[in-house]
Amino acid sequence: MSAGIAAGTAFGLRPAARHASRVQARGRSRVVVPRAAGAPLGRGNSSERGSGTKSASENTPSQQWVLPAARPSGDFSEGNDARARGSGIGASTGNTGAGGDSPTGMRAGVTHRAVGLVEAPETTETSVVPGGDKRPPARRKGAGKNFIRKYKSTLGAPPTDLSGAIGTSLERLVLGDLETRRTLPLGEGSYESTLQRLDASATRFRELHPSGPNLVPTKDDDDVVTIELRDGDAVVRVGMDGTITLLRRDTSADTLKDWNENESNHESLLVVSRARAGLPAEARSLNATVTFVSFDKEGGQSACELVWGDPLAPICSLRIERCGSPCDDGLCQNANDANDFCDEKNPTSNRPSLVAAWNENLHDGFVFDFVVFLDALRDPTNASAEIEVDLKTSGDWFGGGHLMRQHWPLNSGCWEVGPHYPFDNGPNGVNTLVSNNWVSSSGAAVLCDPDTPYLHVGLNAPDANWLDALGGSNRSFGVGIQNAARHILPMDCSTHNPGKTGSGRKGDGALRLQARGSFARGKGAFQMDHPMIGWESSFDSYDEVFDTYDFGDESFDDDACIEPHVEKQNQRKTLRCDEQNRTVSMRVALCALPDVKQATLVCLKTLPKPNKPPPPEVIRAPIWTTWARYKQNVDQAKTLTFAKEILDNKLPASVMEIDDKWQSGYGELDFDLGKFPDPAGMVDELHRLGFKVTLWVMPFVEERTAAYKEGAELGYFVQSKHAPPRLKPGFFKWWNTPPVVALDVTNPAAVDWFVNRLKNLQTKYGIDGFKFDAGEPCFLPRMFETHESLGHPSEYTRYWVERVAAQFELAEVRTGHGTTGVGVLTRMGDRFSEWGTANGLRSIIPTLLTSGVMGYPFCLPDMIGGNAYFGRRPDRELLVRWAQANALMPAMQFSIAPWDAGADVASLIGESLKTREKIVDTMVGLTNEACDTLAPMCRPMWWLDATDKETFRIADQFAVGDDVIVAPVVTKGANKRDVYLTKGSWVDVDHADGEVFTGGRWLRNYPAPLAKLPCFVRVET
Repeated sequence: MSAGIAAGTAFGLRPAARHASRVQARGRSRVVVPRAAGAPLGRGNSSERGSGTKSASENTPSQQWVLPAARPSGDFSEGNDARARGSGIGASTGNTGAGGDSPTGMRAGVTHRAVGLVEAPETTETSVVPGGDKRPPARRKGAGKNFIRKYKSTLGAPPTDLSGAIGTSLERLVLGDLETRRTLPLGEGSYESTLQRLDASATRFRELHPSGPNLVPTKDDDDVVTIELRDGDAVVRVGMDGTITLLRRDTSADTLKDWNENESNHESLLVVSRARAGLPAEARSLNATVTFVSFDKEGGQSACELVWGDPLAPICSLRIERCGSPCDDGLCQNANDANDFCDEKNPTSNRPSLVAAWNENLHDGFVFDFVVFLDALRDPTNASAEIEVDLKTSGDWFGGGHLMRQHWPLNSGCWEVGPHYPFDNGPNGVNTLVSNNWVSSSGAAVLCDPDTPYLHVGLNAPDANWLDALGGSNRSFGVGIQNAARHILPMDCSTHNPGKTGSGRKGDGALRLQARGSFARGKGAFQMDHPMIGWESSFDSYDEVFDTYDFGDESFDDDACIEPHVEKQNQRKTLRCDEQNRTVSMRVALCALPDVKQATLVCLKTLPKPNKPPPPEVIRAPIWTTWARYKQNVDQAKTLTFAKEILDNKLPASVMEIDDKWQSGYGELDFDLGKFPDPAGMVDELHRLGFKVTLWVMPFVEERTAAYKEGAELGYFVQSKHAPPRLKPGFFKWWNTPPVVALDVTNPAAVDWFVNRLKNLQTKYGIDGFKFDAGEPCFLPRMFETHESLGHPSEYTRYWVERVAAQFELAEVRTGHGTTGVGVLTRMGDRFSEWGTANGLRSIIPTLLTSGVMGYPFCLPDMIGGNAYFGRRPDRELLVRWAQANALMPAMQFSIAPWDAGADVASLIGESLKTREKIVDTMVGLTNEACDTLAPMCRPMWWLDATDKETFRIADQFAVGDDVIVAPVVTKGANKRDVYLTKGSWVDVDHADGEVFTGGRWLRNYPAPLAKLPCFVRVET
């Protein structure tokens, strides 16, 4: 019995799918990594775990037989013979020639005038495989028109229509030849004879229909053979060397007018972005073979696949598919069909659609799946599948995540390549909120699969110098006081502004998206030490001997029965040395939109939308918190005094958040009665004063609590067999003491236990809501184990936000990754009480704007004036300017008391609050718009005019909606500033009847004394 049949028998040819309806309802979809028959199965995602769920049938070898790609010979030719017979693309030289010239090959489709061969027709015959085994019948649906060669006559012209007579003629000529393919063994001689008959059929068709279009392959400007796909106005050209050029049809009025006047048949294409598949060293001297081309019903190419190396034993492959265009034309059969068989020798023959939840709403773009076959590499240990996007081609870049030094645009910094999951001050500067989408000023949108298990990202990473080579750039994650002396990353880029001297480093000019086989420290400069090293993703391949899933049970619940892969970790590590065709796969979408705003909106369409906004009271008035003012010394008396002082200084009441050390022990979730002798009475008094009351909580529990004893006995905490020095297994250090364990948010019973205890607090004391701190996976113990195995570290964050915080109406979180569907305030990470971009005042506007690009419109800036860490407290000027910068952001939060910074500070801040009152109704309305579209409440200046190049690098202004421009002073000692107004007519909000300013220009040296917040509103003229 063949290997593929054996695997199919072991698990059943049509095993139960894992709750497909639930997968779809949660916005998830399946991902399949190509592999050979008999290779270890890929473990599927949870149905709630993002866009990567695999059904059992998709993990079974795809049952579909295709011929391998061409090994053509001869020179690249554009002669009539090539046009008549079609062309193949060489694997080694990039030349094209007739498929029949090779005894082992088959012609492949090329460029915008491509020819494609499709799979065999419907047949009931038994096919013979090598070794003499027989294949069960392989049924083909809709065989007829799928045998027509589809093509376009000229670049940009409509597809050539094929009349019914022509289609029937071609079908009659080709049908019989293709059917015979199924009866032939996979020997070279049989390929040769079959291909000769196919060529004869094509030639005869050409003789019968001489008016048909010419079929000519194309080379790009660098003389590289390319294959071209189109989606809407977007065009992609993929070279046989792995280069990718993303273009867009120029639809500007001037261009269209020129076309009409000149009656030109040629369109104008604008380069939007350039990228490259990072070929392993073994493949860099090779050109690809096109092994697959798919066409839509109009004759346009909708998908293709390139392979480097022997198509039967590839080094790497690149699959490209139009956004939202799964292969539905019969060329690419669904892998769920148990009667479709594949060539068991060709691990690239599985061709499920690349359309998934993370890309299904995209348009004008393409999805790429770059797969590296580790067993074909000399050194697979440090291998990665990388898509590299050129920054310079696309202009300025935005998105990706919160950073400790938040650059706007991103290419003004040097973001070192490192792990991409939420951190609290990560080793390369990645902070608490991350996303998987980036946009550029040229209109390029880049998205990657959020469930890539060991995803690494870098943008304009710094070139290494001699000090880096000696270990001076080695990075590590730290907690608490360990961060006091760390360099704030990412570094500045010294070359971003030509002609200006920068204090930073030269970057590599690329956005790097890498799928790796594991989290590791790395080699050479810029090593990254972080807590996920040694942890294994449940998405890893593993052999069926260790599989504990029962695929035959129709009631199988992916969330209730998860394979405990960590317990078998050592066994699988030994086995992995013998695994065949292990792969790493990087899936990326590239879209070409008219401008950066449209690119952002396209990205936002792929994300979950919240079903409701935060309560309006947190938008209308500031939140007050005890943290920065009292730190851990908070108590009942201080809380009540704070509330009364707020009102005495004529500042508004809204929410009073009681922060650290209100509990009797971390995780106990009850008041320390020594510090809070009458919690219910305190809450009642705060309610009487006009405050709602929230409490600070985190998913951590210390050992000396009753909560720990109860939860440990029930198995409600994250486990680990790895014990750091002087710590028990499962315990870890965080920013406070003592060590703690973490709530296992993958365990539904543990979540219910935790949430019920929070609700008991509400019932017992009248608490209105909670501030949910932490939740980043960086705090979990090394090599952690959870009730449900995680495929990506960010799943811990998602569960903390979606399963816990989302259950409370009045809530805020500080972390997220794929959690845009939860309508709570998402707070920035803790700020330092200083002016600069290194996590100080000048970082908050770029961080706010980045939140909006990432799909988090309900951004809560951190405490006004910062956290006063390390003995640094804000002075009068910094606190006032900080309050002004924050005044028109979605929400405000005070902790350092304004009256403590100076006698007039409360009144100065009161002026900025009056400005907020003029705009707040608009802001509340924007919360509802954000629920519908995820459009940011506070918007980059380019949102108002995405064609205005002046707006791309403005990092100290923002817009509220489309009709308010805010330009706070964020430079120490300044009493004036330059303000940029976009097209339109504007007036100063404080002088509505005053001068009307015409936009599209800078207002130089606009007056801004300490009491003034420059703010402009749009007016009709």
